[in-house]
Amino acid sequence: MEKKYLEEQINLAKELVADVDEPYKTIAFGVVLTNLLGLNIQGNKGVIKKLTVDKKDDIDFETEITTNVEKLATDCKLSAKEIGDVITIRNGAVEIVAPINGTEPERQVIATQCVLIVHEIVFQEDWVKTNVIKEALRKSGIQDKSGHLSKYLKNKPVIFRMRGSGLGAEYKLTTPGRIQAFQTIQNLVKGEKLHEN
Repeated sequence: MEKKYLEEQINLAKELVADVDEPYKTIAFGVVLTNLLGLNIQGNKGVIKKLTVDKKDDIDFETEITTNVEKLATDCKLSAKEIGDVITIRNGAVEIVAPINGTEPERQVIATQCVLIVHEIVFQEDWVKTNVIKEALRKSGIQDKSGHLSKYLKNKPVIFRMRGSGLGAEYKLTTPGRIQAFQTIQNLVKGEKLHEN
């Protein structure tokens, strides 16, 4: 694939999604560019590993992420647009943009389910470190004021698996935890008030 041709297609894709608002613009760009180039994303990961979407904002875009967001949407029985109403992904960081009500422990457990399912499906990371979870929660406006996040998660063995301890602890979802995470995201899209189980 020639560089000039690739640049032309990138510019055309940018023009086609110019009127689309974030967080959908990045996803739309990936879909449009993929279609313009006629790529099978799964079969051609090496062809377009990483593209710069907009040099002004220096947004890195990975086609694999777009495919995996679409997979997350399918698993949640939602559209990619609806996923964007709940979760944004910027520069490899997850942020929950839908409001989560409840006590500090309830909000942390619900948000952690969302963060872990995104890491599992979108980033293909089964185990996620405590500091990554805390940063995602912080970006989402959910603080760990009491410092008991690990305790709250450890008290939910049906939902979460834990390995390690302290700052080195890592978490992943159990099978029932994954199912509950999909339902949680569906409920957040519907604007339903949630309480952790």
